[in-house]
Amino acid sequence: MIKRGPQRLLFLLFLFIFPLLLPACKKQDSPPMSYQIENYTIPSLHQVLGTDAVVLDSFEIPEAEQESEEKDGIDDRKGTPGSSPAPESVAATVPQQVFYYSALPHGGLDVQTYVEGLMDTKGLDLNPVNAAARSVSLPDFSQNESFVLLSMADLDTERMLRVLVSWAGSSCIVRVSIVDAPRPSQGDAVNVPASTAGGSLTAEETVDYFENLAPVVLGLEGNNMDAYNVYYLDGKVLVNGEPCSRVRIYSESPPEGSNAYVGTFLVAGSRAHLYRLDLLTEEVVELRLSAPGT
Repeated sequence: MIKRGPQRLLFLLFLFIFPLLLPACKKQDSPPMSYQIENYTIPSLHQVLGTDAVVLDSFEIPEAEQESEEKDGIDDRKGTPGSSPAPESVAATVPQQVFYYSALPHGGLDVQTYVEGLMDTKGLDLNPVNAAARSVSLPDFSQNESFVLLSMADLDTERMLRVLVSWAGSSCIVRVSIVDAPRPSQGDAVNVPASTAGGSLTAEETVDYFENLAPVVLGLEGNNMDAYNVYYLDGKVLVNGEPCSRVRIYSESPPEGSNAYVGTFLVAGSRAHLYRLDLLTEEVVELRLSAPGT
C-alpha cells in the first residue's frame, strides 16, 4: 500500500488549481487569418503580411464589459508597445480583442503594410484619426515606436469599429474593439438607398471633379491636384436631402511614393455643394466652392 503524505496531496491540489490561476492571455498554435468581432471581419496581421515569420505570442478576448484603460508609452511587458491614447469621452466597450505579436522582420514598416492593407480592405472604411476623434495623416512608420488608430462609424448601430495598432521595435499590438459613437449633430450624413440615388455623379465623374479642383478649396496645399491621389468610395450619402458621392484623398510623398491620408470629401450630384466629412461623428462641413479672395 502506497502512503500519500502531505506533500503528495499538496502537489495534486496544485495540479488541480493551477489552470484556474492562468491569466486571461491565451496562446494558439496557428495564428488567426482574421479577427471576427460582431458582424465585422478584419484581416489579421498574418493575412496581410503573408508571412509566418511574425509570431503571435498571445491574445485576449475579455468576456466582461470593461472600460478602456489606454496609456502612452510602453506596456508593462518589457519591449512591447503600450496602448496609445484614445478619446477620454469614448470608453471602449465589449467586445474587445487584443493580439500581441513579436518578431516583425521590419518593425514599423511591416505595420505600415498592415495598416494600408486594412484601409484598402473592401467592405471596410477604416481611416486614421487622432485622440480627439479627428482625421489625421498616417504616422511616420520608420520610427522605432508609435501607434495608429483606425476607425469606422456604423450609422445603423450608432457604434464604431476601432483598430488600434501600436508597435515598439519588432513587437506589435493589435487591439480591435467596438465603441459607442458620438451622436451626429447638424449636417449629418445618412446612407442613401440605391433606388433614391438618382441624379448623383458616377465614379468617373466624381474623381474627375476632384482632380480638377483647386487644392485650396479643400484646404490643401499646392497649385493643382497633381500631388494628390483621389479614390472613389462606393455608395452614396444623403446630405441636406441631396445624394452625394464620396472620395478619399491622399497626398503623394516623393521620392518614396507613399500616400498620406488627408481627408474624406463629398460632392452633391448638382455640384452645387462640397463637403468635408468627419469620419467618427459623420458630421459634414460645407466648403466654399471658390478659393478665398475670388
